[in-house]
Amino acid sequence: TPVSEDEMRRGLNELLARNVLRAGVVVRCAHCGIESWFHVDDIRQFNECAGCGNPRPITVGAEWRYRLNSLVKRCVSARIMAVLQALASIAQLSMTCFLYSPNLEIYRAGDKSAWRELDVACVSDGELVIGEVKDGAFDKHELERFADAAELIRPDRAAVFIPFDRFDTKAQQWFSELHARLATAGIRAEIYQLPSV
Repeated sequence: TPVSEDEMRRGLNELLARNVLRAGVVVRCAHCGIESWFHVDDIRQFNECAGCGNPRPITVGAEWRYRLNSLVKRCVSARIMAVLQALASIAQLSMTCFLYSPNLEIYRAGDKSAWRELDVACVSDGELVIGEVKDGAFDKHELERFADAAELIRPDRAAVFIPFDRFDTKAQQWFSELHARLATAGIRAEIYQLPSV
């Protein structure tokens, strides 16, 4: 969705206030030319160059730049932002309670390797919800594997989370088939569209 400059500034300010984004200044060394980023809490009038060790002053033209905090950066690189968005989607709609577990591996009796993995396992307003989160391309087979797990676990709700830009005609058809399959087991299938990353 397009956003105005004012909406973008408000959003960035909120991310700064929550410490998701960290503000800093880029300083270029006059001696060796290396650029370094310094967090606003660490910046001084003179900062030691990481390359040559010489002190370098802050200049009028110092450029402000923003970075993700290390935890958020790890979440992005480990591809778990979509799972966090999925949990937030369910939590936001919960009226009385919301409890969740990190992703779970399901084992069959006697097997040493995981049979299925659940990206989302939570309780929302007294209902058990399991979920499959896709943050990119996926196929019908992956939804069928999720349906296998749902039929075994028998949650109240089985949710599929896909990026907004992946909800095409084919995905709608696959979800309709999943919905019909799980309805016979008394499981309510749900689909959530996540922001495209």
